[in-house]
Amino acid sequence: MILATLPTRLFFFFLFLTSCLPLKAASMRDYSASQKTITNVYPGLFELMTPETEEAFVRFIGYLEGIGDKDQLEQEFLARLLDRLKRQSETDLPWFTSHNAGHSLRVLQKMQRIMFESPDFLSRIYQRYDLQKHPKKHDIAMLLGSFVALVHDIGYSEFVNIKNTPKHVHAQLGAEVVDTHFLQPLKQLLPMALSTEKRVLTAVFDAVSYHNADDSRFTSRGFKKRLISLVKRQREFYGLSKTYHPASIKEEPFLVLLRFADNLDFSRNRLFAHQQSELYLHLLDSLSVIKHNVSYRGSDEWAAFLREHYLDQMKQPVIDHRFSESEEFRILKHDLESGEEPVYPGGKLSLMATALLSALPGDFSHVYSNYIVDDVRYQRRADGNYVAVRFASDSFDAAPLVKNYQLKRMAESLTSCSMAPSRLVDRVFINSISESGEKETFPLSAYTWMHRPDGGSITKDPFLTERLIGPKW
Repeated sequence: MILATLPTRLFFFFLFLTSCLPLKAASMRDYSASQKTITNVYPGLFELMTPETEEAFVRFIGYLEGIGDKDQLEQEFLARLLDRLKRQSETDLPWFTSHNAGHSLRVLQKMQRIMFESPDFLSRIYQRYDLQKHPKKHDIAMLLGSFVALVHDIGYSEFVNIKNTPKHVHAQLGAEVVDTHFLQPLKQLLPMALSTEKRVLTAVFDAVSYHNADDSRFTSRGFKKRLISLVKRQREFYGLSKTYHPASIKEEPFLVLLRFADNLDFSRNRLFAHQQSELYLHLLDSLSVIKHNVSYRGSDEWAAFLREHYLDQMKQPVIDHRFSESEEFRILKHDLESGEEPVYPGGKLSLMATALLSALPGDFSHVYSNYIVDDVRYQRRADGNYVAVRFASDSFDAAPLVKNYQLKRMAESLTSCSMAPSRLVDRVFINSISESGEKETFPLSAYTWMHRPDGGSITKDPFLTERLIGPKW
């Protein structure tokens, strides 16, 4: 159970650090310094933690303090990281699924688990960066993997300040932040040869820059430094096309790890409170059939159209009869009728109204496909590697491709990664409960972007055509 008060949380966090992390022969003063840094920079991080993610973050601190004896530099690095995570949470956009520090912590926990349970990843990292004989190879590999997980979405704090910008650009904005604020301190912290150092720092930059370049509908590699300079030059990205960057564990192990862990974090945990409201879901779903020429998300013209659309929908019996007596209905109606602009952060409207007035017709599939998933886990067993997805009961009348959108994205992302000669994932288990209470089995070929009408997979990965039911949870 997550402890309620900050002083109590800090006390137990301190005990955890001193008793559970024999990762470095560190003094009590070292761990106390980390505790103080967290308290001073981002004490709110504790409120986003679960016991599992708290343990993962403590391990990260252990790896950071385990690679050397540069105490002051370590604390400055930690403070800089915490500040960026705080900004990321403060600018978490309420019309997307949440990309706050809580998401980064869950990706951290999932990445560490993959690295612990899959020695192939660690051995590939050692080989790729000439660490086989390094006395601290394990701590270095785990530190870099953990760091990449924590910073992969820090670009959202930059993204919120740039209008008319496609969402995918957050990855390149994040890479710019990493390049500007973290690579030089990381270089000072890492105890490795110059030849290895350059490749490692490039790998960290590329992992953040390309972590979302996993959609094979897009082609061509290409952002990297060219885009970074473009960011600094004009900070204008509207119309910038997305890129596709397939990754191999042999050449880019940190990118493969990040993609894998990032795409395992889809469930109701990713949603704001207002996104879990059935009133919100009904109104968001009503946009799916709208044919409208949207200039960009949040434009005055589009927000005005949405305001009238939602007010009309709230008069319809399917919504009025069910929700009109609720407090959230009253607040939303007042906000929509007020004519206030959907400003975020710092606007006058509720988060629900702000999100609805900034929504696009395709948003429902993103939100709802998280809403109906309880849990996603990575499992390594004697007979192979598995991803297990546990669906919640589903009473909303949504199309199958809407319900399974996130599973579809996960499948697509996994196929963008190569782990030859073995596969990244051998099977994906789907454990779904229908309204009748019976288990259902889904053909995973339905979850790839391209599939034949008969359901047969045209991808190269045979696991996508498996018809399997999940194990007991």
